This record gives sequence, structure tokens and C-alpha cells, in this order.
Amino acid sequence: MKPHSDGIDVLFVWHMHQPDYRDHARRRILMPWARLHALKDYYDMPARLAKFEGVHQTFNLVPSLIAQIESYLSDSWHEDELLLFSRRAEDLTAEEKHSILHSFFLCPEERLIRPYPRYAALLRDSRLRNPEDLLTRWSVQEWRDLQFWRQLAWIDPFIRHQDPVLEDLFRQGQNFDEAQKEVLLERCKHWLGESLGIYRRMQDAGLIEVSVSPFYHPILPLLADPASVLEAMPDCPLPDRHGRHPEDARAQLSSAIEFYEQRFGRPPRGVWPSEGSVSEETAALLGELGVGWFATDEAILGRSLGIPIRHGEGRIAAAELYQPYRSLEGAGPAVIFRDHRLSDLIGFQYSSWDPEEAAANLVEEILAIRDRWSGPQRPLISIILDGENCWEYYVQDGGPFLDSLHGRIQDHPAIRCLTVSEALAEREPTPLARLSAGSWINGDFYIWMGEEADRRAWTVLEETRQALVEVGERGDLPPERLREAWEELYVAEGSDWFWWFGESQQSGQDALFDELFRLHLLRVHELIGRTPPRALLAPIESRKGDGFPVADPQLPCPPTIDGSETHYYEWRAAARFDPVRSGGAMQQVSRTGVELVYFGVDKERFYLRVDPSRPKRSGKVDWRWELRIAAPTPLRFRFTPRGEGFRIERQAAGDGSPREWEEVPREEADAAEESVFEAALSWSVLETVGGETLSFFIGSPAGKNEVELIPPLSSLCVITPGTGRPGRHWFP
Repeated sequence: MKPHSDGIDVLFVWHMHQPDYRDHARRRILMPWARLHALKDYYDMPARLAKFEGVHQTFNLVPSLIAQIESYLSDSWHEDELLLFSRRAEDLTAEEKHSILHSFFLCPEERLIRPYPRYAALLRDSRLRNPEDLLTRWSVQEWRDLQFWRQLAWIDPFIRHQDPVLEDLFRQGQNFDEAQKEVLLERCKHWLGESLGIYRRMQDAGLIEVSVSPFYHPILPLLADPASVLEAMPDCPLPDRHGRHPEDARAQLSSAIEFYEQRFGRPPRGVWPSEGSVSEETAALLGELGVGWFATDEAILGRSLGIPIRHGEGRIAAAELYQPYRSLEGAGPAVIFRDHRLSDLIGFQYSSWDPEEAAANLVEEILAIRDRWSGPQRPLISIILDGENCWEYYVQDGGPFLDSLHGRIQDHPAIRCLTVSEALAEREPTPLARLSAGSWINGDFYIWMGEEADRRAWTVLEETRQALVEVGERGDLPPERLREAWEELYVAEGSDWFWWFGESQQSGQDALFDELFRLHLLRVHELIGRTPPRALLAPIESRKGDGFPVADPQLPCPPTIDGSETHYYEWRAAARFDPVRSGGAMQQVSRTGVELVYFGVDKERFYLRVDPSRPKRSGKVDWRWELRIAAPTPLRFRFTPRGEGFRIERQAAGDGSPREWEEVPREEADAAEESVFEAALSWSVLETVGGETLSFFIGSPAGKNEVELIPPLSSLCVITPGTGRPGRHWFP
């Protein structure tokens, strides 16, 4: 191990989690994301460390995620999407084809579709035509190839390069046959098993530490006491029906610890509380159950100590962040607080950088903290983030970045990369007098109880729980049936259902999340023989469905391109996209700098408006906005401030290789920015004709070599005016 003095220690904690997508009663898996992320992220993340024995890291596995992957390894569970894959292409019904079109392109286009010519061609064709036409226009082979590429694109290159069978399928690229489906399924099942086994092997070898979360990923403080929401949000209303249930918090934790021991042959030392959600009460519970450490966000430390952690410009104001603490005034488990900024660099920024430059920059950031440090112990940086959701935005699923980062850390004499328990074994944590209640999202619980829809969900959960308790107290329900009913309730206590309720978040699959939440509660009533309340028979949010709401983008009058909202009706008929509502848990903390996007069309031009969430930067700026056209013709447009207006440049990339930027004449494009950014581009400069679907992203600079793409998942689309058939908006 490297010398102890004059250096810095870094902790990486990668949190692996997906909601429980299973219908337990029917042994059916409704969404594929646990399987897809297992093949893309869960194996290669720890496996990459095998060649960097000096780099030790911590991986947090949620028990319900492990249980889902184990379901795939049995023969008694069936996943809806895999049934669509297994179906013979020539036998697909119209309904099944619609389902495939809806879900088999749901992935980040730039990294998981465009690198594969056949997959990219199928996506482009699907955007150019009405879905009804595709049902009969596409050949059996096209449908079958799409079935294959949905599965192949999610297999990490690290796995692929180790598996000759998979490598051959990638090399083949198209014209797959039905017999090859069984081959692909067998190899995927093998790697699903490996995605679990790798963690025990590497922990037993002393290379990693595996921590755990409460079983079904609930927000423990809200389970234990809903009033804990008031600590950070004193004006937040509580649900109409609510109760304190510390026994449920204990059950979720104790079952997670027992499950962990069965799989890993030892109790866990550490816990990542779901969403970094903590309180004094849950810290005491963790201590009672023998947990050695837990982790949360720097915002909680700031509130706990009553000090600002950062200056307004984001620089660290308090060196207190880079040391461990012991909760309950020194009598409880140790607690570490994550560096929010460094974690976000990996989660949101570095994906647009060159991998080597990104790795070098993170090492520079770490060393800069070391250089400013004046404490008695080595500084301890905690970098904690989702270990799965950011890599699909990186080159080769993040492999080049991670390998470069691990190599640089291993070779640097001043940096040690440790597991959490290794670091704590060398330090005496500082007693923490008070632990503020909150989460890693803004330091509060707004996402899970702050909106009316959240509180309606908590109310029906509480009503169902009360019915279950009443029946259980009578003692006339068979024990196995009672146990099954409690298990369904524990699933419904998970954080993910509440994440997607309300106006603050939208997944594009909200209706399915709503259905799954109610499905578990309805199953409780079925098991205990009670008639379910009417509130459970309708969606929690009947107005929310799948996809983003889009207005008719035909503009009756062209907007004035002056950078201001000239009049109320100027953009009234435009389509509107809200980046915040479309984001997931990690995306919520990303600072895109964009509040709203409007777009519309007329017969002459495409119109774009971007409402920034922060003012224009003064001084020299290389470029301010970028418009990336994904289809029908791949193009990039950059808008750079010049005088009172913008220089507009275009770059073609039709063959996959970037070309020179060329300035666009003013008669073809115009742009302005005052309170908002507005642009108009002719259809000719966009190389688009009537009836085609224009697929595009917005780009904004986020720093050196950084581009924030909006939206980050798939693209925005609009049908161009003309004689073609009406198209569809493409939102995942």
C-alpha cells in the first residue's frame, strides 16, 4: 500500500439499483431494465478492477435488484420484452409490432444505436414513416434484426470481447435467423449469472467491498416518521392518512442484511440508505442492526453542522467535508458525505469529454483538494453516484474512461483508492452532534412527499397497511398468505413509485409505474380478502401517460427572431419540452442551464426557442448553443455570439466523420438572444423535405470540452410540413 502521509484517499461508491419490475403473483417481469443494466454495467464495473489491484472500490447492491436478476436465472419467471424477442418474427401480430416500435429503440441514440449501422438504419426508417405503414412495409428480416439489436446494443464491450459467440453476432450485424435467438439467450443468461457472482469473488479476494440498501429501496426516514419531511421543508403538507412505522423500516433493513449474508457469506459492513435518505432515527436503527457505516450527501453535512459547504461559485468552503464522522454524538455508525461536484462530473459532464482528458482532469481535481488541505489526517474524498445510468452516454460504455482513471490512480504515488471500511479502519471519525433529515436530492424529501400526487400515494399505502394489520391481528389468515401480503406491501414502500408521481418528474413510462404501484397494493387486498378502496382502481395521476405532451407544432405566424417573447401568443402553438420533468434521479441534480425548449414549423422554416435557467455569460464565448440534427441528414449547427447577433455555422457529418464548419448565410438562418434564445433555419439548410421527420438535440456548453445534450435520452422530433403522411413524435 502507498505511503500514508502527504497524500489523499479517495472512496468510490457505485450504487446499483433498479425498481422491482416484477409482478410477484404472476411471476412476470414488466420492464427489462434490470436485465439490460446487468449485461451493460453490473459485470464489467467490478471486473475491470481485476487488473488494477491497487484500486479498491465499494459497490452497493440493492437486494431487490439481486432478486430480480436471480429471477432471470430461474425458469419460472417471464419478462414481457424477452417474450417479444423470442417470438418468431414472421408470427408477430400488429399489436406486438407496435410494442416493439415503442420500446425497442428506448436507449440513448448516440452511443447505443448509431454505432451499429443496421440498428441506426432501422431507427431512421421508423422515424421517416407512419408506424402503421411499417407494420406491412418492413420485411420479416427487418423485424427480426430489430429484435436482435435491442438485445445486442445493451451488452457491454467488455463482455462482448470475452465471448466469441457474442462477438460473432456483432460482426454479423444483420440477417439474423430464428435459431440464433436461443444462442443469444443462452449467452445472456450466462453473463447474468456472472454479473452476480463477480461481486462475491472480488470481495472475498479483498479487491472490493459490497454494501447494501434497504430491501425494496424505501425512503427509511419517511417510513419511520413521515413528519421527518418537515425538518428541511417545514411548510410541506403531510398525507391525509399517514402513520409512523419504524417497524417497517426495521423490516426492510433486517431482511436486506439477512439476504446479503445468504449471498455473501458475511454480514455487510456498510449501507447506502435509499437515495442517501437519513435521519437521527434511522441512524440509530442502523446502529442497532450492527451496521458499521452509512453514507449520504454533502448537503446533509452542511445542514447538520449549520455551515455552508460551498461558496456560491461552487468552490469548497468547508474542509469538514473531507473526513468521516460518527453519528449520534459519536455513539452510532460512521457516516461519510459525498463530494457532490466530483460525483456529478462523472455522472453528467465527462461523458462528452475525451476519455483520457476526463480521467486526467478528475485526478487533477483530486490533487487540487490535497494541495489545499491543512487538516491533521489525510483528506478523504467520497465520490458516490449511480453505477449504471451514466455509462450509456460515454464512449464504449465508459470503458476507456474507467480504465484510464484506474490506471492513473494506481500509478500516482499520492493517491490511494480504498474501500470505505479500509479507510475507516485508519481513522477515528469525528463525533457528529446532529444528523439533519434529508436525501441526496437537494437535501430534502420533496421528490417523495412534496407534491399532491405523492401524498395521495402515501395515503392509499397507509390505508392498505391498516387493512393488512387489522386482518393480521384477527389471526385467521394462513401464515404464508399473511407473509406474502406483507411482502407486497414492502414492495409498494419502495422509493421509485413516489419518484415518478407528480409534476417534477416524467419517465415516458409513468403510467406503467403507476400501474405497478397499485398492482402491489391491490394484491395485498386480494390476499387478505378485502375489497380494495376505489382510489386503487384508477391511476394515482389519470392525466399522466406515456410520452411527453406535445402541442401541434404548426405555427400560424412566424415568431420574431429578436431574443425576446414579443407577445404572449408568439410561441403558443409550439411544441414544448421540459428537461427537468423528463429527467431521472441523477438527472434531477444535473444543471443543464435550460429551463424550457420550444419548437415549431411552417412551410418555410424550423423555429427553435430555448429558455435558459441562468443568464448569458459575459466575455469571450467560443459558442453559446448547438443544434444537432440526427435525421434525416446528420448535421450540426453552432451559434456563436457576434456583435448584436450570432455567427451561425454548419458542419456535415453524413459519413460519420466530422467535416469543416461553414458559415450559414443570413437568408438561410437567423438567431438572437436577450431573455431567451430564438433561431429560425430554412428547410433547405436543414436538408429536409416535406413529410420527413426532423430528429434533433439541443447542446449547451458546460465547461472545458463539455457539452450538455438536451434531451440526454433519444431526441426531439417534429414532422416537416408537406404532403407526406403525418409522423409521430419520438420521445422515449
